Amino acid sequence: YWIPLTDFWQAMAKVGMRDTSKCYFIDDSRANVEAARRLGWGHCVHFCERGLLHVEGGKPKYIGSDIHEEEDTSGIVAVSKLEELRAVWPEIFKE
Repeated sequence: YWIPLTDFWQAMAKVGMRDTSKCYFIDDSRANVEAARRLGWGHCVHFCERGLLHVEGGKPKYIGSDIHEEEDTSGIVAVSKLEELRAVWPEIFKE
């Protein structure tokens, strides 16, 4: 599912947020995460359950098999378990 850019602005307006650098965003669509990053959202994470087998177009495929960490220069962090967010965004979790 792709999120239209206007939805990012509407989400900010709904909560009264004006500073994109203070926005947090996590999504399983890399394209949506990249869009949030381009809009200046300061805390963007790609949720990718790497290693899970799913069927796409009738063919089995391992999630994340087409992602190469060494090629990523975007600075977008990818997590495969939500628990990893504690390390990525420690400021929003209480001990």
